[in-house]
Amino acid sequence: MNIRSVVTILAVLAALQLPAQIVPPDFLCVTNDTLIWTTPNNTCGSFNAYVIYASQNEAGPYNVLTSITNPNQTRFFHAGASGATWYYYLQSDYNCPGQTALSSDTLDNRIPEAGPMRRVTVNGTNVIIDWDISPSPEVFGYVISRNTTAGTTIIDTVFGNITTYTDIGAEPDMQSETYFVTALDRCGNKSLVAAPHNTILLETGEPDPCNQSINLTWNAYKNWTGGVQRYEIWIGVNGAAATRFDTVAGTALSYLFDEIDDNFTYCFSIVAIEQGSGETSTSNIICRQLAVTQPLRQLELLNASVGTAGAVDLVWLWGPDNAELSEAAIERSNNGSTFVSAATLPSAAPLTPENNLTDAQAGADAGQRHFRVNTEDVCGTVLASNQVATIFLQGQALEAGGANALSWRPYQNSLADTLIYQFFRSTLAGGTPQALGILGQNTLQYDDLIDFSKPDLLQVCYYIEATAQLVLADGTQRSVISRSNTICLEQPARIYIPNVFAPAGINAIFQPLLPFGTPASYHLIIYDRWGGQVFESNSIDVGWDGEKNGKAMPQGVYLYYIRLEQNGGRIIEKTGDVMLMR
Repeated sequence: MNIRSVVTILAVLAALQLPAQIVPPDFLCVTNDTLIWTTPNNTCGSFNAYVIYASQNEAGPYNVLTSITNPNQTRFFHAGASGATWYYYLQSDYNCPGQTALSSDTLDNRIPEAGPMRRVTVNGTNVIIDWDISPSPEVFGYVISRNTTAGTTIIDTVFGNITTYTDIGAEPDMQSETYFVTALDRCGNKSLVAAPHNTILLETGEPDPCNQSINLTWNAYKNWTGGVQRYEIWIGVNGAAATRFDTVAGTALSYLFDEIDDNFTYCFSIVAIEQGSGETSTSNIICRQLAVTQPLRQLELLNASVGTAGAVDLVWLWGPDNAELSEAAIERSNNGSTFVSAATLPSAAPLTPENNLTDAQAGADAGQRHFRVNTEDVCGTVLASNQVATIFLQGQALEAGGANALSWRPYQNSLADTLIYQFFRSTLAGGTPQALGILGQNTLQYDDLIDFSKPDLLQVCYYIEATAQLVLADGTQRSVISRSNTICLEQPARIYIPNVFAPAGINAIFQPLLPFGTPASYHLIIYDRWGGQVFESNSIDVGWDGEKNGKAMPQGVYLYYIRLEQNGGRIIEKTGDVMLMR
């Protein structure tokens, strides 16, 4: 236990007027080498003197500096102090046999030490100043000063062991307020002015509506012993209690908040944290209702499906409905890289979440078509959707006959998680299209075998449907069906031509046989061996009976030429010879 602690305990005991103790003078202070005290009240015996002890070492030894024999004297000038540091305490000498003489506080001839400032912090429109108790025992009050336009001004003095003060006259939301706290003893001595502390003044710039941001700036908190470890950004939204949003380094004096929602009210504040102690200082609070340009946050092209005459039906989602667009368009490409505008879209708010449009000029029956939705908002931000490509179906009737070979360019949609294809076939007779089967997403060709016992299959039409399961950006799922273009194929006619006929026999007419179907046009010419025409027919049902102009032609070899055009436009030509038997 140090000397000052002992002295303090003794002084307390003296104040309690415990028995068998002689109370010392109340040692107030030392000013200009003059010791000042107040006289004690001792009734145990007659007064002899006030004894002053002095030392140049706080730990001692202490020697008698002088004895004051005047019981009413309350001051003593130490002429030999000579600018050096001295420590003093007082005792009362009374004629009180058997009683202990207590010592006063030990004081020095230096000015009192200031109580270190802990922090200044904003509380609403007020400022709270906190400091530690001065280590100087003579201190009995603290003077609080604030910088003003007129200079440093004393705003109040507090007494006792009070270590906090609320300044209700401050304007911490208008300026950074700077404070000083000095210790005061009862002689009017003040401590040296310690390094001042200042409040944090938070200010905001103008919001950037296009980037949904606002810049926060503040002044540095100064003169913490450990310095500022970090600054915390606290934000309350729409009246809710503020929470810590982010943390920046202790050297940072600005922060870009870029998560503004339209017409939300934000309350911002900054909290400084001292390195080591964890002491905090809070800035003023700024609340602002912020309006920003609402960007397009969802843009997803769900599907593209071929309709009649090569038109393409499109479906897309976009939002939110208050997004501020300057323009929007459906764009089309024949190769997936070079896009042109296919349709201008209405872009005024409110936007409809789900939309449909038919591109009648797509020409999807002539090739695969790629689509996207392209937008630009009022801030100039361009946003394009995912691309979707239609299925382009191609095919041919195999020359060997008996099958239609089909192939296609696949359905493309980056949102598709799974995909299957299903084939459909219809006949010229109409009716419900027949589903031929289901194929996996990696299958891009199919051969359809033709049953020649069914004449209505001579000419058939095909289309494909892709069923895709989509996964959207928000995690929801949608199922879509995309249809291809329709193609019609006609099997090449199988013509059976006899090589011998006998007008008087069983095979009496030279007539080609067509197993199924009726041609759109037919032409048969018979020539003799010298090239002279002897017969002509434009009907598959009318053959040559071996005569010319009613006169039987002689036995021999004759030449023929057949030209047949099928309903689908296919032309078949046959030449050869036939033997006429008599």
